[in-house]
Parts: sequence; structure tokens; C-alpha cells
Amino acid sequence: MSLTLPSWSPTTTATSTTLTSIATDYVPALQSSLSAAINTLTETKLNRRDFIVASRVARGAQASLAVISAEEVLATATADSVKAQATQAIWDATENLNALFWEMNVYDIHRLSRPANIIFLAIFSITFLYTVLMLIKSRYHWFNVAFTCGTALEFLGFLGRVLSFGDMANVDYFLLQLVCLTLAPAFLMGGIYFLFGQLVVIHGRQFSWLKPLHYSYIFIGCDVLSLVIQAAGGGQASIASQNYQNAKPGTNTMIAGIAFQVFAMSFFLIFWFIFWYKVYFNAETPSNEEEKNLGYTQQYQKKSFINYIKLMFNGKNADQYKRNVLEKNYNEKYASIRSRPLYNYYALAISVAVITIYIRCVYRVVELAQGFSGYLITHEAYVMTLDAAMIAIAVIVFMPFHPQIVMGSSNVIKLKSISNNHDEQDIEDETSYTVQRVGEDGEVVENGTQRKFDSDSTWSPSTIPTSTTLSSINPTNAPALVESFSSALERAFTETDYFNLLSLSQVARGAQASMTVISAEQVLATATNTAVQASASEAIFEATVNLKALEFEKNLFNLVLNRPANIIYLIVYFVIFIYIALMLIKSRYWWYNVTFFCGYGLEFIGFLGRVLAFSDDTNMQFYLMQIICLTIAPAFIMAGIYFLFAQLVVIHGRQYSVLKPMWYSYFFIATDVLSLLIQAGGGASASVASSHHEDTTPGTNTMIAGIVVQVSAMTVFLVFWFEFLNRIYFKNGKVADDSEKSNSPYSKRSFANAFRFLFNVKAVREYRHEHLEKNYNPKFASIRQRKLFDWMPLAMTVAVVVIYIRCVYRVVELAQGFHGFLIEHEVFLMVLDALMIAIAGLIFIPFHPVWIFGKENIVKLATIKKNQDEHKKEDEESFEIVAEHGSESQEESSREK
Repeated sequence: MSLTLPSWSPTTTATSTTLTSIATDYVPALQSSLSAAINTLTETKLNRRDFIVASRVARGAQASLAVISAEEVLATATADSVKAQATQAIWDATENLNALFWEMNVYDIHRLSRPANIIFLAIFSITFLYTVLMLIKSRYHWFNVAFTCGTALEFLGFLGRVLSFGDMANVDYFLLQLVCLTLAPAFLMGGIYFLFGQLVVIHGRQFSWLKPLHYSYIFIGCDVLSLVIQAAGGGQASIASQNYQNAKPGTNTMIAGIAFQVFAMSFFLIFWFIFWYKVYFNAETPSNEEEKNLGYTQQYQKKSFINYIKLMFNGKNADQYKRNVLEKNYNEKYASIRSRPLYNYYALAISVAVITIYIRCVYRVVELAQGFSGYLITHEAYVMTLDAAMIAIAVIVFMPFHPQIVMGSSNVIKLKSISNNHDEQDIEDETSYTVQRVGEDGEVVENGTQRKFDSDSTWSPSTIPTSTTLSSINPTNAPALVESFSSALERAFTETDYFNLLSLSQVARGAQASMTVISAEQVLATATNTAVQASASEAIFEATVNLKALEFEKNLFNLVLNRPANIIYLIVYFVIFIYIALMLIKSRYWWYNVTFFCGYGLEFIGFLGRVLAFSDDTNMQFYLMQIICLTIAPAFIMAGIYFLFAQLVVIHGRQYSVLKPMWYSYFFIATDVLSLLIQAGGGASASVASSHHEDTTPGTNTMIAGIVVQVSAMTVFLVFWFEFLNRIYFKNGKVADDSEKSNSPYSKRSFANAFRFLFNVKAVREYRHEHLEKNYNPKFASIRQRKLFDWMPLAMTVAVVVIYIRCVYRVVELAQGFHGFLIEHEVFLMVLDALMIAIAGLIFIPFHPVWIFGKENIVKLATIKKNQDEHKKEDEESFEIVAEHGSESQEESSREK
């Protein structure tokens, strides 16, 4: 059977396009592919899938050969009509190739929105890291595990979409986003179901139609069943799609699964809103006539939709009505939880989260009902608005409304407590808190019992050192010390604020120990008895230890600074700073030099503050000097690295990057600035609270959020960086007409080969220069030939990874608080912070751009922004398609004008 392949013309003609140019080196491979495809098409027994694959190979090869043929005509033709005809042929072939690429696009949309997908990737990375932080820090395990899984799946889903920017025909990336974004809401709702059970316990089981845990059992079971149905339908549709068969039955099964999920969520919403109706309106009528006549009582006792909304939104006087009228109807055991500031808004927060997830699920039903080529699924704005934005709102809501923030750090309503009905026990069985206050007569009242405050009792140290330098105090200070001691005691008897009492106790302790020293010294001056002298010396010894302990309590660092380590790092950062200052004068790499100059200048100032604190570790100026500078510095260093990344993209070729070169700087510098602003706000809040002896937790949590933003951005940056390396090493790894390269073990994508390229082993170095070099931007070939250039990816990777380690360490450190294990053991700061930043700085001494790219900076900011790096001969789209064993693989690299 013979087959004549007809001319393949585009069904529609675009008004403008970038004409394709294909190197003549590909002719043998294209002819071979075309021949193989025609042979496949002539087979008598040919299934639908093989027919479509072979036809696509044939169409692509035919169009590519048409381009090459027309270009050869253009190169030799002199007649204008012939040139016009050849140009038209290239135009038609280009349109055909674009149409072929469109057919292979698994998303069925022209291109994914880069800004939208990157924004949601950043949002879900931040929320994921926040939930991980809370998983480590808080005890709300059920909620934390559920939300960690849910936000992780959302992050992976959008990571799959971002990775698809460079290859929208990649089924792996498509399935990654499809599966993860389908599963995620079920995990998020799993956490909310358990929260509902906790709220039932907090108010009282009488307000709920079901037992608290039944909500989790029933609706999680429904979600699991829904996911099983969706998975079965998705698998059926996927198999049908791969074989180019009708995917309708599988799609209908998926619709049934999501419809069931929506059905279950509809019932949950009914239970949820009826529960709050009962909480608000099924309470007992006030018996007190005065209480009955209050304006807000008369207003809110009316059962109406408006009152329901006002109570949920905590409207005018709603808080008073809940506290004075409704509160007595609820479970007394958890009154302290209901009195917390954010609790009255918790019903609203969870309602918003549930409704947004519900909207997403309804949208998914309608989307799938239209099919995989329907209007909704082929217009990404709907996915971003009705899916991604809805889930983002749901998870962001639970950042300020995390159970730990709303219900307290101690999770008193655990799974075991609910299942064993601990909430229904008598109030007397509760674990009580120890409450202390100072009475009017100098008595400390503790849990109803009284004990006399003994001003003459000895204040003994908890630990006794083996040796110390004994204190000596001038006796003339005795009257002032007595006055201070008496004043502190007098004020302590009436003071009720804990932190004021703490300050007064420090004054009293210091005065008492000092008077002990003076008294014992007077005894030593006159005593002749050895036993008396020994007793006085021991009293001075203990008082000295007490004074040292009191002094340590005022130590802002909560540790004794290590002098050798801090001085060594001060010298290291000074050397790096001076080197960059010289380069700032000598070289013209302004962006890099200025950012690194600022970054390592701040590191030097930070450790200068630590060294100055050797003499006075209570000095707030020295403390702030080091903490602010060491917090800000890495952001400037990373800004320089972001621009270096952009330069490397240009030097190799823009087609190897997920984003445009300057977008790395714009996006990640913006996130770093946002991170610093959040950290600055949190630091200021914590500082003010500390100076007023108030709770610093809100400020600390804000600082943690700022660093989490920074870590999230760096995580995304690392993904882009490693994807860039993957592309420059393996994207052009297989070329059919180069048998040596095609058979090379280094052309195969693997971790082993990636590390060989990264560490620039000799064999890989030869392979890169002989085979990969021709794929890169020829305009910068001279830069890539420089000796140190091949080591630059390794240098950049090490620098970014060590800074990333430092940022992760800072998150964990602050999560433990200012009195945590990490912050009170300086060795962790020296190793996981100072050493990491020092390594990054030392790496860029031999790898400064002037040594890598040359003295003349030819890849400047203006060069990148104006696309001056794109050589005229490279203003093209290249296409390669190779058929192997009846299947297709295509690799595309494009450079846009």
C-alpha cells in the first residue's frame, strides 16, 4: 500500500507571527522521522493513538523540511516573486508548527498566566511554611496535620503549573497540578470538621444535632469516598485520553465524585449554621428584670436573619449581649477560651473558609460538566478566581485565626478529651491555675491560702558555683539600699501587675544581697573567731552569686557572649567588606557590588555590636545594633544573587529560564522588602512590649511571619534555579544526527549527571564545550569560555543553599521564642547563621563577576531590559521532533523578539 502525504495547510492564518528558522543539520533526522511516520501510517492494523502520534510526527517533520527548503531558496534567489513565495511557505509552515504545538498543549489554553500562578505559588508556600511552623510549635495536631497536608498539596499543584511554563505538553507537570489541587480541599475540610467538634464542646453539646466527633467521622468519610470516585474517574479518563479515545465516561465519573463532595458539604453547612442559630437564640431568657430591659437584650432576643448576621459579625453591642446574657448558658469549663479577644470572630472566620471552599467545589462541578475543552477550563481566569483565590482565602483566614491564637497555646480540647466526654465533668475536676497576688497586709494569697511575706528571709541561689570573685560594697550605700528595699516592699503590697512585681522583686533582691555583703564585711572587719569569719565569708559568697544571677537576668542576650567566635567573625566580615569596597571602586558591576557592599557592611556592623556588648550586655543600643543588622543583611546579599541569576540566564539564553531575567529581581526583591517590613514591625512591637514588661508573643509571631515570607520566597527561587540548571544541562541532551552525543551517558537526565555538571568533572566539561555550547547564546560565547565560568553554577548553588539554611534556622529559632534553646546557645548562631553567611561571602571573593564575566560588564541592566542580548540571527523559533518506537517526544526552544 502506497501513501502520498498531502500538503498540510493551516486552517486559520494569523495576522502576524515570528517566522521559524531551522538549521539544515536537522534534515537527516527530520527525513528519518517523516519516513518512519509514513511507514507507521501505512500499516493495516493501526490503533487510533498510534495513528494520531504518527500523523503529528509526519506533519511536524514535513513543516520543518518545508522551512529548511524555503530558507535555501531565499539564500540563493534573486527574483522578488521567488523570495515572496519562499517567505509565504515559511509563514505557512510556522503557522502549522504553532498549531501542532497547540494540539500537544495539555492545558488547552494558549499559555498559563505567569504572574497569577507565581503569586499563588508564593501564597501557598507561605501558608504551607506557616502551618509547618505551627505543627512544630502548637499542640493542635489534628488541625495542623490536616492543614499542612492541604497547603502542601496546593503548593505542589501550583509548582506543577509554574514548571509547565516551559513545557505545556508535559503530562507529568499537568498531572502533578491536577491531582494535588483536586485532593487539597478535602484535607483542609478535614481540619475544619474537627474544629467544629471543638466548638461544640466549648459551647455545650446540647446545641449540636450530632455528637462532636461524628462531624469528623461522617464528613471525612464522605470526602474519602468522593476522592475515590474522582480518582477512578480520573484514571479512566486519563487512559482514554492517552489512547485518544472518548474520555466522557471517566469525566462523568469524576463529576459524580465532586458532586457527591458538594452534596456532603451542603449538609455540613446546614449543620454548621443551625449550630450557631441554637447558640445565639436557644439560650435561656434572662430572669433578672434589669437584664431583660437592657436595649441590646431586647434587640438580640428577636430571632431574625439580621440579628443572626449581627451576632456572627460581632456587631454593635453583640459582644455585651454574648458576655452578659448568653455566656451563662454555655459550658462553664471553657469560659476562659470564650473570653479570648478573637473568639467572638471565630464563627465568622470559619464560615468564610467553608463558604469559599464550597464555592470552589461547585465551580469544579460546573467546570467538569463542560468537559476538558469547555469554556471554564480553557479560560484560566476562572481557575484563578473560583478555585485558587477561594482556597487561598480559606487558608489565609486561618493564619490570624489559627486555633492556638484563638483558643490558647494549650490544647485542652483534644481528641481523647472529646471522645471520653471530659468536657461534661464537674467544674471542680478541672486543672486549676495558681493565682498569686499581694494582699493589703503584705500577705501573698495563693489558691485561697495565705502565707506571710517574710522580708528577712534569706534569698539563696539555686546553684552554687565552685568559685567566684567576692563582691565588696561601700558601707556609705547602706541608707540608699535600705530605702530602696523598703520602697520596693511597700509598692509590692499594692501592686497587681505581674511585670511590675517582677521589677520590684529584682530591686528588693539586689538591695537585700547588697546589704548582706555590707553587713558581712563589717563582721569580718571586727571578728576574731574563725567560725564567725567563715560564716561571714560564706554569706558574702552567696550574696555575690545572687547579684551575678540578678545581673544575668538583665542580660539582653540571655547568654555569655563567646569572645573568640565573635571576634573571628568580625574580622572575616571586615575582610569581605573591604574586598567588596575595593571592587566597588575597581569594577563596573554596580548592582552586584552595591548590594553585597550593603549586605556585608551590615554583617560587619552587626558583629561589631556583639563585640561592643562584651563590656555591657545590658546595653539596648548594642543589642539592637546587632539584631537589626544581622536580620536585614541576607536580603541585600540575595538581591545581588538574583541579578547574577538574570545575567546567567542571558548568557546561556532566555529559553532556559522559567521567567524573564529581570523578573527574578523584581519579584524576589519585592518579597524580601515585604519580609523586612513585617520583621521590622514585629521587632518594634516586641521591643516596645519588652520595655514595658508586657507579652512579646504578638511581636515575635509577626517577626516569624516575616522570616517565613523570606523562606517561602527563597524556596520558590531555589525551584527556579534548579529548573534553570536542569534546562541548560539536559534540555538539548538528545539530538538524532549527533550519534556521539546521543549515546553519551551525560545526555541522560539523572541526579548523578546533574552533580557531575555541577562539580564540573573533566569528562562533563569536554561534553559541555563540544556538544551543549552550540545551543547557548553565541553572543556571549567568550564569557562561557573563561576558566572559572563552568564553576559558577556550583558557587551560586552553595551560596543560595547556605543562606537558605540560615533563614530556616532563624524561623525555628524565633518559633522557640527569645528564651528558646537555640537562641540561648550561641553555638547555633555561630554555625547556622554567621558561618553560613560567611561561606556565601567567601565564595564570591574568587567568584566575583569581574573574574567570571570579565572586566567589562557587557550584561548590564539596560542590556537585559532592552533585550539587547538577543542576536539577530537568533530571532527565531526552532522546532525538533523525533519519533521513537511509535511514540513522540518533542523539545522546543524559543526566543521571542
